[in-house]
Amino acid sequence: MKKKFATLAAAVALTFCGTAQAELILLGTQSSGVIQTVVPHDGSYTTQFDLTSLIGQQIDRFVLTLNYTIDKIANEWSFTLDNGQISGLTGTFDSLVGPKDFSFDMQGFVNTGILDLTLVFTRTPGQNGNSNDNKFHLEGAKLEAWGDNGSTPTTDVPEPATLALLGIGLLGAVGLRRKA
Repeated sequence: MKKKFATLAAAVALTFCGTAQAELILLGTQSSGVIQTVVPHDGSYTTQFDLTSLIGQQIDRFVLTLNYTIDKIANEWSFTLDNGQISGLTGTFDSLVGPKDFSFDMQGFVNTGILDLTLVFTRTPGQNGNSNDNKFHLEGAKLEAWGDNGSTPTTDVPEPATLALLGIGLLGAVGLRRKA
């Protein structure tokens, strides 16, 4: 009897144990302003983002928002990010008009202050492949840096009413067990 009760008590105690995770917060936003560049076939565009105010903070994720229009077929266009430290991150477009957000996990990113991002745009002609007038118009770019600001994470605490109901239920179960 004591062994079963101890096992039940341990299971109940473990129910209320949890792990706390640090929540990502927006550390900073940087906009490139109006760009007005047209990519007729394949091409690249380099923009610079000033992250000097975030030096020393851990950046875990970038969200790149591109404002754009595409003349005809959206899914013919894709891009790759490259700057030496960040490379091989890709995104595709599924609509003719943006903005569209692209989120990139950046574990281990070292912030040196100025971030030069080269967007390499690629057009892969589809079924209407010979259409050379399907141009990509990049109109603006915004970069958000997300990370942990170093604060201590909070842990949810169960409300007292829930614990009281659980306790009453356990006492009732013990009482029924003793009567039997």
